[in-house]
Order: sequence, then structure tokens, then C-alpha cells
Amino acid sequence: MGFKSIKTRILATILAVLLISLGTVSAVFGVLSIKGTASTVQSILKETCAVSALAIQNRMSMSKSVVSEMGTIARLSNAETTYDQKRQILDSKLEKYGLTSASIANSSGTNLDGKYVGDQEFFSEALAGNTYYSEPKVQTDGSGTTIYISAPLWDKGLYNTKIVGVVYVTLDGKFLSDIVKTINVGKTGYGYIIDKNTTMLAHKDDSLVNTATTIRDMSKADKSLELLSQLAEKAIKGETCFGEYTYQGVKKYAMFSPIGETDGWAICVNVEKAEFLKSAYTSLIICLGISLLSLIIAAAIIIALINRIVKPIREVEQAAKELSEGNFDVQINYTGRDEIGSLADSMKIMVERTEAVISATSNALEEMAKGNFDLNPSIEYVGIFKKIQQSIINIVVELSQTLSNIRTSADQVDIGAEQVATSSQALAQGSVEQASSIEELATAITGISDHIKENAEYANNASEKTTNMGNDLQHSNAKMSRMMTAMEDITAKSAEISKIVKSIDDIAFQTNILALNAAVEAARAGAAGKGFAVVADEVRNLAGKSAEAAKDTTGLIEDTVKAVSEGSTIAEETAEAINSVVVKAEEVVTAINQISDAFKEQTASIDQVTTGLEQISSVVQSNSATAEESAAASEELSGQASSLQEEVNKFKLKKNNDFSMNN
Repeated sequence: MGFKSIKTRILATILAVLLISLGTVSAVFGVLSIKGTASTVQSILKETCAVSALAIQNRMSMSKSVVSEMGTIARLSNAETTYDQKRQILDSKLEKYGLTSASIANSSGTNLDGKYVGDQEFFSEALAGNTYYSEPKVQTDGSGTTIYISAPLWDKGLYNTKIVGVVYVTLDGKFLSDIVKTINVGKTGYGYIIDKNTTMLAHKDDSLVNTATTIRDMSKADKSLELLSQLAEKAIKGETCFGEYTYQGVKKYAMFSPIGETDGWAICVNVEKAEFLKSAYTSLIICLGISLLSLIIAAAIIIALINRIVKPIREVEQAAKELSEGNFDVQINYTGRDEIGSLADSMKIMVERTEAVISATSNALEEMAKGNFDLNPSIEYVGIFKKIQQSIINIVVELSQTLSNIRTSADQVDIGAEQVATSSQALAQGSVEQASSIEELATAITGISDHIKENAEYANNASEKTTNMGNDLQHSNAKMSRMMTAMEDITAKSAEISKIVKSIDDIAFQTNILALNAAVEAARAGAAGKGFAVVADEVRNLAGKSAEAAKDTTGLIEDTVKAVSEGSTIAEETAEAINSVVVKAEEVVTAINQISDAFKEQTASIDQVTTGLEQISSVVQSNSATAEESAAASEELSGQASSLQEEVNKFKLKKNNDFSMNN
């Protein structure tokens, strides 16, 4: 997998979060803007509908009031009033209130012009005492619609007395269209009026009114108008309602409002949806532009901030890389008071302590290689380094003790060799004297016997001393074996140190695994764990570098083991020298034993001295030769002991076991 810097990952993560956040804000803003616009449109349409419905209601109420007032004119109900007078009264109302026509009918249903209207609904309703407002009726001549308004004609103009006829007027339905044509909402908004059957009573398109088009029929022919038809059905039942529908591929908003004092009339105001949402879309585009600009500015700020964070991390990373290559001559200059500064300080301390331990251990091993075991640690070993300190102490103590024992044994061997040499010289001198005075042996057999006993005692003493010397040498050899065992322990300790370093490597590996798990958990946590994921990746990188540092430490420990191996070689050479001395000592012991045996033979043959002086002379000569050999062996033993002392004196031994941590 290719290397990806922490700077890139942090920048990508933060920009992704910002992009998601700004995108979410823009989306929410867009949705809220669209919903707000729809709500505003609904409010505008509702208010427009309410105002228009009230205007229509007021106009109709005014017309009813005019007709009701005409029904209380006494001259119209008086039989003495002429036709012309009545027509004049009616015509004045037409001009004043903008009516199309006006007339009265008697209780039989005949109007002023002699036309029978008794079969009309407006007549029967008014005769029953009601003020009536008919639905617009489409004229057969295509002139539009007509509305009839009727009221009771009261006898002598007295309200609520006897009804003597009906007064009625016709109103051009065009006034409804004139009202709806004044409704303008934006550029595309307009209104229309429907009756209880959803028939068009007023519309900007007069053809829909003249053909008595209904919304019900329109929805049957065009399924896209079903929603409009549902809204119309609610409106004629007296419910104010708002909705969205599609007409000829154009989406529209529609608001229906019932018209008071009518038989199920309703007014509708609609507008094209796109006209009002255009501003919302424009606002959304502006918001996206601002978000993009904010993202660019944030990216510049984040890059500057990340550079300040990454710079010290790169410095620590470079230092770790140098350490992994065995170069402890590194400088870490960052001194911040944050986590990175703490990491840099810890790295500095680790470098100083590790360098000090390696230097102290190297110096100690160099001194030991030179034969100087009189050492004290110059620094304080901490943590896992205490095992190295303890191993060095064990080496110094064991080797010092072993070499001290060897030195003591060598001194004892030298002393014993001198004693053997003295005795051998005395024996040789006695043998010479015996040879020169062989003639006197016959007369001094008792003296010879005494001398022989004395020589036997000397031989026994020499045998005992050589035996003791052999025991001492054996003891020294055992000490040397212990020293070899100590060297093997050192090697084993070095192997344990290698295992510890392997444990460090395993810890680094486990740390890497834990960092990966932390990254996975951070990924599951989503945006809240992104920063922790980034930190987890850095921990994994540092764990890898720790593993490399552990590997390099293993190399240094192997060099230490090599130095210990050289010490083992020196110890082996010393052991070979001691073994050589032991062999020589055994030869001396053998010679001494031979002398002792000879003296025993002389003691056993003392009774035969008187019968064989030649045999005595021969024995004396043999003793002389043996004494010379013993003296030569003693000289050789003394030389070997001196050589052993010289070898041991090359080492500067530890005089005590006090290993203070401070010199």
C-alpha cells in the first residue's frame, strides 16, 4: 500500500466533513426555502381568495339590499301608480346600481309588460317572503350569464305585512368575471368562481363560462386534474383548502375559499409553481456558491494549520528514522507545550538514556576485554536495562572470584614447588654424600638407617604437600569450571535480552493491531471519530518504527554477545593453562610417590645392607638420580606456577562486591 501522509488524510477528512456539512446545510436551506415559499404562496393565495370572496359577497349583499329596498317602495305596490311612474322608479334604480333590468310582478305572476313569470324560481321564492339570488344562467344568444335577484313586494311599502307581488331585477353575470379578472398573483396567477356543481360562473376565459364547463367534467377528460377536482369538491362543501395539481404539464398551486351567503359557491385562485419557486432556486444556487467559497477559504485555513501541526511530527519522524539506522546523534528542536512537544521530549530522553546505556555497556566490555574487572557502573540503569546491568555485575563478580581463587592456588603451587625443590636438593646432596662415603656405610649402618628414615619422612612430607597441591589445583580447576559456567550464563542472559527485544517487537506488532482496531472503530463511529482514526494511523506508524528500532537494538546486543564470547575464549585459554599445571602436578605426585616407595624399599632392605654394600651403593646412586629428577620436576612445577601467576596478574580484579550506582 502506498504511503499517504497524515497531512493529506487530515485535509481530506476535514474537507469531507465540511463538504458534507455545507451540502447538508445547503440541502436543508433549499428544502426549507422551497417549503417556506410554498407556505408564503399558500398565505398569499388564501388572503387573495378571502378578499375576493368577501368582495363578491359584499356585492351580492348590496344587490339583495337594493332589491329588498325596492320591495318596500309604496308607489310600486299602489295600484293607482301608473305604469310610467313605476317604470321611472325602476329605471332610476337601474342607473344608480348598474342593474341590467328591473320589473315587478303581481301575485298572479304577471309583470309590468304582461309577461308571465310565475313559473320562475325567483318568483316563487320571493312570493314566499325570501330575498332570492339565483345562479348565473347562460343566455342562449351567447351574451353571457344573467343573475336574477328577487324580493317580496309589500303592500303599501310596509315591510313584513302583506305580500302583494314580487320585485325582481336581472344582473349581468359579467360582474363576477370582472371581479376575478382583477385577481393578479404574480405573472401567472388568476382566479375563477364555481357553483355547487363546480360549474364555471366566472373565469378570465369567457368560453368556459358560456359553455357551462364544470371541473368534474374536466377531471374526467384529463386525469391530471383529479387533485383539482378533489379540492373543488371540498370547497363547495364550505371548506377552505390548498393543494397542488398539474394542468397541461404545468404544476400549479390552487387555493379554494367558499363564498358566504351563496348556495355552495367558491372562488379559486391558482398560480404556476415554478414562478414562485424560481426565487427559491436562485437562493439555493447562491447558498451553494457561498458554501463553495467557504469550503475554499476553510481549505486554505486548514492547510496552514495542518502545516504547523505536521512540521514537528516530521521532525520527530526523521529522528526516529535516524535512530532505527543506529544513529543516535540526532537533534530534536521542537519544544511545544502540546502532545507533540511531550512526544518530542520523550524521544529526547529515550535517545539520551539509550545512548548512555550503550556507551556505558560498551566501555565496561572494553575494560573487561583488557582484563580490568574492577568496574563500577557510571550511570543508572532503568527499566529493562537493569538486566544488562545485572548481567555485567554477575560477570565481574564471578570472574573476579574465579581469578582470585586461581591466583591463590598459583601462590600455593609455587610455595609447594619451592618446598619440593628444597627437599629434592637436600636428597640429592645426601645421596652424593652417601656415594662419597660408601666405604663408611659399613661402620655407620645405624646412621644410614637413620638417614633413610629421615629421607622417608621427607618423602612422605613431599608426598603430602604434592597431594595438597594437587587438591588445590583440582579446586582451581573447579573454579575455572564455575567461571566457564558463568560465561555460559552470560551467553544465556544475552539470549534472554534478545527475547526481551523480541517481546518489544511483539508489543510494537500488537500496538499496530490495536491501532488498526482503533481505526476500524473510529470508522464505525463516523464523523465523530475521524480525528481519532487519524491519530490511530500515526500510532501504527510509530509502532512500525519501534519494531525497526528493536531490530537495531538486537544487532547491538549481538555485538555485546560477541564481546562476551571473546571473554569466554580468554577464560578457556586460562582453563587450558590450569589443566597443564594439573598434569604437571600429577607427574610430580607420581615422582614423589616413587621416592616414597623407594624409601620404603630401602627401609625394608635395611636388614640386607650388611650383606650387600654393592646393593646399597646401587640404591644410593638410584636415589641420587631420582632426587635429580625430582628437583628438575620441582623446577618445572615452579616455572608453571610462575607462568600461571603472570597470566592471572594480567587481570585487575574486583576487590569487593560493592556496585554502587554512583561512583
